[in-house]
Amino acid sequence: VARQHLDCRELQANILRAAEVSSLDSLMECVEDNLSCLTPLNAVTALVWIARICSTKVKRSDIQHAIGKDGRFLGLCTVLRGFVPDMAGGMLSAVVWAMGKLSVLDEVMLGAVAERVVANMNLILPNHFLKLVWGFARLRCRHEAMLEKLSGRVLANVGSLTAADTCNMLWSFIELRCVGPGGRLLVD
Repeated sequence: VARQHLDCRELQANILRAAEVSSLDSLMECVEDNLSCLTPLNAVTALVWIARICSTKVKRSDIQHAIGKDGRFLGLCTVLRGFVPDMAGGMLSAVVWAMGKLSVLDEVMLGAVAERVVANMNLILPNHFLKLVWGFARLRCRHEAMLEKLSGRVLANVGSLTAADTCNMLWSFIELRCVGPGGRLLVD
């Protein structure tokens, strides 16, 4: 059967259709069939839905372990790495959140995300802080320069964060060993 490549909107609709029925296999097939024509939006959407679907499965740790070895997923990660240098803050934080949710440590991708964040802090809005810091913490991946830049921004915007976000952010900084005696951020 010849594979038909779809335009961005059709592909996005197919990704969301597969996600709606929580079909990981359908979503992975859609990604595989269209890997060469994925846009950043398509790729990030697929990754986020893969993470969401996996997190709802009964044997999610088995699925998460298998997903990191799945050639279709690895192909998606390769494509995503190529998009990172041009991604906006929301996409960067979504990628890191999804990788953390899947427990898939891709040091090359996370390093590229961290470098993009450090070089373009203006892209990172308060609503991106938690996903970025939480994803890095979940994967126990400490990027000093990014943490230093983000911690300053977090402290400057702490009033705009919800209590739950603040607690999750604190857990993340503790997990990354960025909190010292008296609760002082060590990377500030």
